[in-house]
Amino acid sequence: MEDWEFAIDPSTLKFHQRRVSNLPSPVWDYGLSPVTITATACLIDWPVDGDMFAASPPENPDCVGPERVIELSPFGVGNLVLLVPCCTNWSAFR
Repeated sequence: MEDWEFAIDPSTLKFHQRRVSNLPSPVWDYGLSPVTITATACLIDWPVDGDMFAASPPENPDCVGPERVIELSPFGVGNLVLLVPCCTNWSAFR
């Protein structure tokens, strides 16, 4: 399983839009989204709550791994809400 327990640095958000003449079908299939967001992020301690889903995002988490750039891409077609903690202790990794 890939890492998912990230906190982001909101000052590094970059929004990307690909021009397409026709939307692919299905539009939100992996790698086909015309919009993505990249951000500097780091792994944090963010436990699982139950067997299948994450607990509420931690407040003011500390990085437990090196910073890296991640890409966020829409998944599915419903109205989405993204809850991602923001790390305030970047000095330990820069």
